[in-house]
This record gives sequence, C-alpha cells and structure tokens, in this order.
Amino acid sequence: MKNPNDRIRKIIICLLALIFLFANMPLQVYADVHYDDTAPVLRSFRILNSRNVDARKGHKLDMELEVMEEGTGIVEISVCLERKINRNSAESISADFDCKELKKAPLFTGKKRIKLSFDNNCRVVKGNYKIVSISLTDANGNTSYYDEDAHVKMWRKSGKNCRIIHSDYRGYKKTKTPKLESFSIINANHVDASKGLKVRMKLAGNWKQIRQIGFGYRRKDDEEGIITIPFCAVKRNRIVEICYPIEDLDMGKYEATDIILSDKNQKEISYDLIVGKMKQHNRNFVVKKAYGTPKIKRLEIKKKKISTPGLLEVNLETGKEKITDLDLCFVNDKGQEKNLNWSSQKGLSKGKHQIEIPVNPFWGIGTWKLKGICVYSAKNKSVFYQLDDKDFPLQKITREKTEKITVSSQYKTAYYGSVGNPKTVVKKLRAMKEGKTAVLDCRYSKIAKKEFFLAIAGKDKTLVFEDENVQWVFNGKKIKKSRCKNINLTSTVKKVKGKDYGYPDEPYILYMRYANNGVLPGKAEMRVNYKYLCGKYGIRKDDKLKLSYYNNGETQLLQETPEVAEDAYVEYEVTHNSTYLLSRTVPRLMAPSKLRAKGRTRRVVLTWGRVGGACGYKIYRSVTSKGCYKQIASVKGNKRTCFEDRKAKAGKRYYYRVKSTSSSKKIKGSYSNKVSGRALW
Repeated sequence: MKNPNDRIRKIIICLLALIFLFANMPLQVYADVHYDDTAPVLRSFRILNSRNVDARKGHKLDMELEVMEEGTGIVEISVCLERKINRNSAESISADFDCKELKKAPLFTGKKRIKLSFDNNCRVVKGNYKIVSISLTDANGNTSYYDEDAHVKMWRKSGKNCRIIHSDYRGYKKTKTPKLESFSIINANHVDASKGLKVRMKLAGNWKQIRQIGFGYRRKDDEEGIITIPFCAVKRNRIVEICYPIEDLDMGKYEATDIILSDKNQKEISYDLIVGKMKQHNRNFVVKKAYGTPKIKRLEIKKKKISTPGLLEVNLETGKEKITDLDLCFVNDKGQEKNLNWSSQKGLSKGKHQIEIPVNPFWGIGTWKLKGICVYSAKNKSVFYQLDDKDFPLQKITREKTEKITVSSQYKTAYYGSVGNPKTVVKKLRAMKEGKTAVLDCRYSKIAKKEFFLAIAGKDKTLVFEDENVQWVFNGKKIKKSRCKNINLTSTVKKVKGKDYGYPDEPYILYMRYANNGVLPGKAEMRVNYKYLCGKYGIRKDDKLKLSYYNNGETQLLQETPEVAEDAYVEYEVTHNSTYLLSRTVPRLMAPSKLRAKGRTRRVVLTWGRVGGACGYKIYRSVTSKGCYKQIASVKGNKRTCFEDRKAKAGKRYYYRVKSTSSSKKIKGSYSNKVSGRALW
C-alpha cells in the first residue's frame, strides 16, 4: 500500500517545478490587434564602457538594454545620469538615442546594444555618475518610465554606475564674479509692447564673462514671467542698454522681480529686486500699448467620428485679433495626451470659419476628450483655454460640456506590427487565417522582406504597408512566388507648382514618387487619402480628380476619374513603381516661352524655355510674318530646348514658331509667339 504522504510530496514537487518554469519563462509582449497603444518594457540594462566614458562631442555612452516591444518599435531612449556634489545636492545630465536623427531602424524584443549621445546643452563634468532613470518611447508615442525608486530590483541587478574620464567642459576658471551695481527702466511710464522694454544696467567685476542677462517680471495679479537675452546681442560695455522683447504682454502695470547674470561657465548670479539691495531702484513699468489677445468665441467639433488618416472638421467663431495657429489637446481614458495642430499664414480674421485638421493613422484610436486649446496670433501672442480655468474656461466656448471624438482605423486587422520586425511578421502572416488583413507600419523601416510576400502568396490574405501619406495594399492571390523579392517602400509626397508639370491652370498639385523597384511581386493597390493630403499640404480640394503618370519631364494622363472610395481614398493599381500626379484639371501644355532667334554663319539658332510635362517640341518656319508655317523639324525629350536651322539661306529673313507636344492625344500643345531671324554669310 502506497503512503499518502508520498503522493502529497510528489504534488508539491510538481507545483514547485511549475512555479520555477513560469518564473524563468521569458515574458512576451505582443502588439495590439488594431493599433499599438502598449508602451515598451525594459527588463535590464548595463553600461558597456562604464569605466571610461567619453563625453566629448561626437562620442557616445555605450549601453546594452534588454527590452520587450512587438508593436511599432522603440524609436527614442532617454537616460538620466546623476553625479553627487555633496550630501544635499547633485548634478544631472542626459544621454539620448533617436532613431530618426540617427537614421536607424526601431528596436524590438531582445538584447540591444545602442550608443547614446550626451546633450550638448548640458555641462558635463568629469567624475562618477549613476543612472537614475530611463524612458522608452515607441513610434506611436507610447512611453514607459523607469527609475531607481519604483524599480529597485532592476537597479540592483543592472550595471548603473559609470565614470566619465573625458569631457569638453574645462571646469570653472578662478575669475572674479560679474556683478550688477545698478539698473533703471528707461521707458517705464510709456512702454510699447511692439518696441520692447528698454533697461539700462551698470555692471561691475568681471563683466566680460557674462553670456546672458535674464529679466524677471510680474503683473499686479501675480502673473510671472522671465525674459533672457544673450549678452552678445547688446553692446558689450560696463554700462549697457538692453531692449527686451515683450510682444506677449497685455496692457497694465508690472514690476521687475529679479535680474539674472549667467557667465560662460553657466554659473548664475541672481539679484532679487523686491527684497534685496536693489529694491531702492525704480522697478515698476506700465505697458500702454500692446497687441490684441487672440480669442475664440465659439468652438464646435462638427465631425465626431474620424477614420484615420482623416480630417477633424471644426467650426470656429473668432475675435478681432487674427489667429494663425491652433493647438488642440485631447486626453483618453488611460490619461494619454495627444495634440492636433492647425496653422495658416493667412490666418483667421474676425468671424465664423470652418477649418480641417489632418489626423494621421498613427495618432491613436479610441475615444478622446478635448482638454484644452492653445490659440496663437500673428504676433505670436497666445491664450490657453482649459477646463475650469478662471480667465479662459473651455466650457464657455464649447456648446457641449465635453467635446469628444472617436478615432478608428481604416482596417479591421488580425495583426498590427512593423516592417522592422521581420521574424515576428512572418510568423503572424503564416498563422493568419485567409480573408484577414495585416497592417505594417513602414515609417522608420522601409524594406519589405521577400519572406512577407512568400508567406501570403497564392492565399486570400491582405497585407497593408502604411506610412503617414500612402498605403500599399497587396493581396496574396495576386502575388507570384517567382516574383517575390525585397521591396523598398520609400515614397515622397509633396505639393508642387502645377505649371512645372503641365498643369498651368492649377497653382499646386500633389506629387507622389515611389522608389524604383522594377516589377513588383504582384499588383499593388495604392491608396492615398486625397482630402487628408490636401488638408496637410494646403491644396484646394475637389471631388473630380485626374491621375497622371510622370516620367523624365513628360506627363501622361492615365485616368480622368480615378476611383474614390467611400473613405475618401483615391485608389489605383500599379505593377511597378513610378511617379504619379493627382490634380483637379486635365494636364495642358503651355506655350514655349522666351523664344529667341539668333543669326549665325549659314544658320539660325533658336532657343526657348522648357515646358513642364512636354515630351518634345515641333519647330515651324515661314518666309513671311503672316504666311503659312510649315514644320521643319522636331526635338525629342524635355531637356533639350534649342535647334539650329542649317537649311536657312544666308541673308534671307525667316519667321519661326515652336509648339510643345505630348505623347498622349488627350493633352494638347500650344504655339509660342513668332520670332524672326536671318542667317549670316
């Protein structure tokens, strides 16, 4: 008979084994299905060059991080280091890693070696430092923060200490401290905010070491501020007159609070003008002329549901002062904050307006509540409306108590990831069921691997590559395995002058250029949100669109009415990469300009200006001004804009005209003005 204690002992051993396995099992973080709103995770870190860190310009802090990120990838890392000066004080510096600046791919799950640059604006002193905090940010703006107090176990295991042995900073030189003997406000009783506040100061000590002079002020209602101006911007003398810019101040009474002198070692000497030795000086000033404050009387979000990329439609009623910039701050249930910006050089004058603000596909999905609005005038004066504010409450200008928007993606995806994480992408594409869609972010990593297309070839699986402007849509049934290869997803979208590309009737059109990949693995459906791009680049919108092909200076009309989906996307299929133009009008060739004829020995030389979108030119000649013009030659291509008439008889006057031509019969050319020329003997 078996002992029951043995059975209990075996169960306990099995449980302990399971606990041990789970404790040592690597944790995996997967991207969200529809959108990546999960912050990266840091598991451990260590400094590789801890004993000999070089903080000079161009040198790096070498680190190894173990991270977990399966979404859009980590694009920014910031490390804060601290050096103890004494028991009560410490000095901190920062070192940063930015994928965009360094032109490197985002980081994903695993141990990663990176090199961080020290902030050039920080004074880096030689000595012993330790890491006190690390922040990780992914491509969608999700940020995780780690510090010594909240993550004690990680800090114990990780290598956090280092010694900086080289630095560009040479330390304090033993010099006399610059001093302020006296000051006075020159235009104290009649300050014009547009002309600035004029202050006279008498300096003493080693005043030549001064690099900046700060001026602090406050209003009678305790609105405080500080203005700093470089000392090199004024006449370097013991007695100086400084004009401080105060365009953002309103009319009213103010008083100076302090003056801060900063030397070249970044050491600051502050003088309190209220309670210090300088209090006997006249520190009051009155602003009698000021720029108007930009104000919003009413705001209403017209379109509450947005499918990205899309446009947020806002109705506004503005005050007297012209508004050039708007920043709308939104917050979701998780406490995440996102901003939407609108700007215009023309601005919004007094009255009712409707504006459209672009919302890119990586902004964030879900329900977002309007938290505040920052309004800027043409004179860079600003006002911030926020909930429950005393002076500028947000509730007064909105019809509803809380303005909310719901943001969603264009696709119901089975997987959302990044092009820069190929191993995970291939696994997910293979495991994905037919009829489903995967969306990959291609903002930072531009090479789509051959394995992506092989994973869906011949199957009813849709793969979408998405950046802020363009979507590439591939369906597995249209992909041939023999054509599968790496694809460069680089695209350039910008606004260009219409006349330079054969559209003289439009001031601006949309230019879309794709990387040269040759034949693609299969037909790709290109999707461009025309309304979104027009709002983003400030181009006039129209529901009637024209799609043209552009190559080597020649424009060829492809579709007079390209398909526009319900979600405002323009859709067109391509089998190879090219340059395309989206416009409101049909391309029309302008007449060649600046036609000139010069007589040379036994020939007449013609020159003219290049015509955007033309594939060549035809040259016509007549013996009389009003006679019949006959074609005598043609020039192929758009780059050559000259011709020599070697059949002209010496001494006889001829009349010439030039016509621009296109390879498309639908695009008509135009004749230039006529000129005359005579061949010489």
